[in-house]
Parts: sequence; C-alpha cells; structure tokens
Amino acid sequence: AKRLNGAVRFDEKLAGSVDAFAEMSEHVSVSSLASSLGWSERKLERDFKKFVGVSPKVFSRINRFSAIVHSLETSGPAKLLEHAHNYGYYDQSHMINEFRGFAGESPTTFYQRSHRLSELFTVGE
Repeated sequence: AKRLNGAVRFDEKLAGSVDAFAEMSEHVSVSSLASSLGWSERKLERDFKKFVGVSPKVFSRINRFSAIVHSLETSGPAKLLEHAHNYGYYDQSHMINEFRGFAGESPTTFYQRSHRLSELFTVGE
C-alpha cells in the first residue's frame, strides 16, 4: 500500500477480496482468492489483516457464522446437517463446534433462546 499524506491507500484489489469473502455462499480458500488476485497468500493475509483487522480466514468464519444464524432464524435448527453442508463444513459436529465458539452455545440452544426473546416483543395477532 502506498502512503499519501500519511494515510494508507486502500487497494482496489483488496476491496474486491473483502467483497468476495463477504458475498460468498460457499467456502473460498485464501490460496484460490490470492491466486485470482495475482498475489501471494502472505500478501493477501498481511494486507487483509491490516485493513480489515482480522485475517481472511477469521473474516470468512465470521461471515459463515452470520449466514448460519440467518438460516437458523428462517428455517430453524431441524436441518443442522443441511446447514453444515450448505456452508462448507465437513460435518454437523464441525459446524456446531464453530458455532459454539462464536455464540457460546449450540445452534439449537441459540435458536430456542433467541425465539423466546423475540416472542416478548411480538404484538398479539
């Protein structure tokens, strides 16, 4: 990145990589994204962390967690295996472990708790 008047210029390619991770519907590897940008993995990881604040892998995991939360809210926890496969997890237990790492509880517990809370604010029909 080049400095202009003490400010770091945000690279357009890096902006595209952030968008690619944010919009992905399935898992994209750091190496394939770096390759598509014509960068080394190290350059992508270093610049991504500098401008975004987390590594591309962590950013990807956060986005995947967010997508799973949205899926749980719309379709419920009955299809956890389907959610796991849709979001690139090897199996349901890997998804549950990562979910627990972010939320501090299982997807089912999260769903049950969040719906009980939302019911407090639902106006009668």
